[in-house]
Amino acid sequence: MRALRIIIWEQFKKGEKEALLKTFDAALQAKDKIDDEKKCVESLRAIAQIQSLAGFGEQAVKTVEAIVTNRNQYLPKVAAFLVETGDKQNFKKLLIPCAYYLDSAYEMCGYLARLYPEKAKVVAKFLSELN
Repeated sequence: MRALRIIIWEQFKKGEKEALLKTFDAALQAKDKIDDEKKCVESLRAIAQIQSLAGFGEQAVKTVEAIVTNRNQYLPKVAAFLVETGDKQNFKKLLIPCAYYLDSAYEMCGYLARLYPEKAKVVAKFLSELN
């Protein structure tokens, strides 16, 4: 799986979108053969982050939703990449899953303020009322 992640990264840097899609598919199929849960989760996270950077936000959300352990750690990591690319629509799809975890919900508030700077004061006020 590590090799596929390296290939994906190189294809992304070169802008090879068609090849990238094929490699994403191969990597997602390969993850089913990984016995080590931690390695599988790390692979899914890495794939989802590169998908989001490459402009495949919807696929990134589907990939990260396949993570079943430590979701509070991994969902916001992918959300951060969606924020970087300005993908509001797919970022919003991660809000509810992150709301189940206090640490993730708190982190997502920071990302909301970055995506919607005109609402940053509202987010800050909400957070201050929680403390």
